[in-house]
Amino acid sequence: MLSAHLVPVRQWSARVWVLVSMTVVALVCAVPFGRSIAVDPGFDASELRIISEFQQAAYGFHVLSAAFGQVFSPPLVVCALLLMLGIIQWGYHDWGETLRGMVMVLLPLLAVLVIKILVDRPRPATALGSLVKDPSFPSGHTAGAVCLSVVILFAIRLHKGRMTVQAEHRWIYMLAYVLLAVIPVCTAMTRLVLGVHYPSDVIASLVLCPLISGSIYAITR
Repeated sequence: MLSAHLVPVRQWSARVWVLVSMTVVALVCAVPFGRSIAVDPGFDASELRIISEFQQAAYGFHVLSAAFGQVFSPPLVVCALLLMLGIIQWGYHDWGETLRGMVMVLLPLLAVLVIKILVDRPRPATALGSLVKDPSFPSGHTAGAVCLSVVILFAIRLHKGRMTVQAEHRWIYMLAYVLLAVIPVCTAMTRLVLGVHYPSDVIASLVLCPLISGSIYAITR
């Protein structure tokens, strides 16, 4: 079903070629980069200094960070993604678009999981980081936040594509786009406040996941 939605390679624009090329390069480099920093004590030390700066945030930020950690935990993210995909299918009765949205969020999450296993970077040596046993690079919570924003953005674009948006309502969509961009960044910062991820972990998810989702969106229709 998805193959019927693929854009032939000969029809790819220059922008699509650039996007897909960047995605391939990022995926190819992710594991070697992750392994190199995982065994570099100096790099870890410099990142731990950044984490310590974030951990000096006010108590309220720590409470907020803990809340973000629960909201964007893997079980809740999976439930939210399934809910959004169900809404897309219920609203548009188009299995092709629903499958397209599913691939846009599942492939980034799968890529992050595989990279985590291959790199196997230990968590930061912080109070909470020492309690977390799964690998650190890239950040799963940040990836989940990105993918949730992606599927919501996908639903909004489907909605816009099937209706005429009045000029006075465009600010609502712009506000939604800004919020969907801010949420993953805020999630990434909360992981540093809690001390459960290195900066490079969250940056990797913030780069990889949008590239993969964007590439899938670009080469399908």
